[in-house]
Amino acid sequence: MSDMSKTHSPDALRESEARFRSVFESATDAIVLADGHGTITSWNRRAQAIFGYEEREALGKPLTILMPPRHRIRHGDGLARYRDGSSEGPVIGRTLELEGIRKDGTEFPIELSVAVWQTAAGPHFSGIIRDITQRKRAEEELMSSYEQLRALSMRLETVRENERGSVAHAVQEELGQALSALRIDIDWLGKRIASPHVRPDELKQRLVAMSGLVDTAIARARRIASDLRPGVLDELGLVPALEWQARHFQERNLIRCRVADETRGTTIDRATSAHLFRITEECLANVARHSGAHVVDVLLRRENGRIVLEVKDDGSGISQRVFQSPSSLGLLGVRERSRLMGGEARIETRPSGGASVIVSVPIAAGTTSAGKPRAEEHVQEPGGSE
Repeated sequence: MSDMSKTHSPDALRESEARFRSVFESATDAIVLADGHGTITSWNRRAQAIFGYEEREALGKPLTILMPPRHRIRHGDGLARYRDGSSEGPVIGRTLELEGIRKDGTEFPIELSVAVWQTAAGPHFSGIIRDITQRKRAEEELMSSYEQLRALSMRLETVRENERGSVAHAVQEELGQALSALRIDIDWLGKRIASPHVRPDELKQRLVAMSGLVDTAIARARRIASDLRPGVLDELGLVPALEWQARHFQERNLIRCRVADETRGTTIDRATSAHLFRITEECLANVARHSGAHVVDVLLRRENGRIVLEVKDDGSGISQRVFQSPSSLGLLGVRERSRLMGGEARIETRPSGGASVIVSVPIAAGTTSAGKPRAEEHVQEPGGSE
C-alpha cells in the first residue's frame, strides 16, 4: 500500500479525527468553528462553559448569539463583504478585545483570534476566545490603586506643605516675637549696665521679664517639636504616646477618649509604633470631623502573633463604601500604612451606632514580651503558645 493510501485510510482518518478532537476539547480557551455564513458548526467544552449554551443549543445557530446586539449588524456586514471578495476581513489574523454575551444576557470582555480556511463549500472560520474578565478586573483595580496612590501622594504633599507653613508661621510669630523681645531687652540691658545711674531693682525686673520670655520660647519650641513628632513616642513608647494623644484630642474636641493596652508588655519597634501612632491620629481626626461621637476608645492588643489597633466610637459610623472610596484620602492613608507594615485594615459598623477601624499587623521577629531581643524567634504568648 502506498504512503498516500495509508494517509487516506479509514484508520488514519479516524486517528487524525481523534487527535484533533482531543486537542479541541482539552483546550483551555473556547474554540468556535463556523461556516461562511456565520453559522456555528462546532465548539468545545470551554466555549460551552464560557457562554452557557449546551452544544445542541449552539450548533446551527448564528455566531451573533455570542455577541451583544450592538455588534451584530456590523458583524453581518463584514461577513458579507468577505464572502463577495470586497474585503479581506479586518479581524482575520489579529487578536482583538471585544465583548461577548452569555446565554443569560450578561456581557463580559473577551479576547478573540480569528482564522479562516477554504473548503470546496467556501470559507470556514475558527475563533479562539478567552474570557478576560479577571484580567480586566485586575487592570481596573491596578488603575484604581494607581489613581488612589496618586491622590494620596498629592494629599500628603499638600499636608506636608501645610505643615511646613504652619511650622514656619509658628516659628516666626511665636519664637520670632519672643526672640525679638529678648533682643530688645538685651540692648536695653547693655545700655543700662554702662550707665552710672542704673538702679538694681530696675535691672532685676527686666531680667525676670527676660527669664519669662525664655521660658515662653522654650515652651513654644517644645510644642512645635511635639506637633511634628511627640518626644514621648521615642522616649516612652507607643502606649504612653497614645495616652498623650488621647488627652490632647479630648481637650481640643471635647470628646471623651480612652486608651486600653492589652499587649501584655510587648515592645513594639519604632517604625511600627510611628505608623500606628499616625494611624490613630488619622482615625481620631476622622472621628472629630464626621462621626458626631461622644466617646472614642483606642484599644491595643495581641492576637495570634499580631498587634491589633482598634479605634472605635459611638458616632454615626462609616460605610464600607466610604472606607474603600478613593476620595476618602485619610482612610486611604490608613490602609496604605497598614500595607507598608505587612498588615491590613478593615472597618466594622455596629447596628447600635458607631464604627471601628481595625488595623492588624504582624509582630516583628526578635522581640519578646519583656521587650528583650531574642535571636531568630517570634514573640511567644505566655505559656509558650504563638
